[in-house]
Amino acid sequence: MEDEAPVNLAGKWKMDRSENFDEFLLANGVNYVLRKLAGTSKPVQEIIQEGNKITIKITTGFWDRVNTFTVGEPYENEEQGNKFENLPEWDGAKLVIKATPKVEGKGFPTVATREIIDGELVQIITIKDVVCKRIFKRLS
Repeated sequence: MEDEAPVNLAGKWKMDRSENFDEFLLANGVNYVLRKLAGTSKPVQEIIQEGNKITIKITTGFWDRVNTFTVGEPYENEEQGNKFENLPEWDGAKLVIKATPKVEGKGFPTVATREIIDGELVQIITIKDVVCKRIFKRLS
């Protein structure tokens, strides 16, 4: 795969607004108390990008997560104790990551996209038939 990416998502981004986040968490099996706690969070995503090698650091105030991957190459991660196989790909100027649970019945297949629209980082996460949209503003 070429080292040149179709877009540079690098920067530090803070969530400004969100749509259907509680519904997304509910579809993901998150309990009421944790959903309400997560709903108050304004996470920061720091994206470091060198061509197709990307590191996404997410800080919420409750937990931190770091994923490093190369677009076009599968990688594994863990979310809420569930292991996933992820495949990141470019769809034009949109980064698409398809996550598949490694163990049947432990987590749900999820698709997350990130793209820059009008200077904002727009993240769309789909699980089952629920679509969550999170919009981030650039901090740096």
